[in-house]
Amino acid sequence: MGDTTVRLLIVLGATLAVAIFTLILHRRRSRPTRVIANAGLSPGTYLFTSATCLECSRARSALENFVEISWEERPDVFSRLHVTAVPSTLVVDSTGRGTWRAWSPTARNP
Repeated sequence: MGDTTVRLLIVLGATLAVAIFTLILHRRRSRPTRVIANAGLSPGTYLFTSATCLECSRARSALENFVEISWEERPDVFSRLHVTAVPSTLVVDSTGRGTWRAWSPTARNP
């Protein structure tokens, strides 16, 4: 193999690795992270925040018709629902079933 062929194979391999990583990351962001059978909350969209959250203001402005639950005010709810990241959204349907979505500026959010 010539030097040019080896370089071309390295570039193609790196490009393929980046494409696969991007697809995996996009798929993780576009699907619910987990579902709770009985969230114990009324139907609606809930935004979980904290005072030290840098992205929470962006999440507030991007969402409509939501109830904000702050770590500082309701740590019991965070603990009960196992909230592990802020901002996060929980969409509760009429049956009480909740679907989590980790919030990010590029993710599809409710």
